[in-house]
Amino acid sequence: MLGIEFNDRVDILGVNFGPTLAHSMRDCWTGVVRAVLAQAPTAYARNLCLAQRLLNVQLWLLAKIP
Repeated sequence: MLGIEFNDRVDILGVNFGPTLAHSMRDCWTGVVRAVLAQAPTAYARNLCLAQRLLNVQLWLLAKIP
């Protein structure tokens, strides 16, 4: 109507809004999980003790979350 297209999903400032809150949450968290999993293999290749691994995850890997 009036030349306005209808979309059931819209992306606003990097947040995907869907038809329901459950769809929106699933879409947003899927992207976050994929971003972390993409960065994680480089952390596995390093030879670090447990304390250094925790610090590495807290400071480097979680900082990559958009």
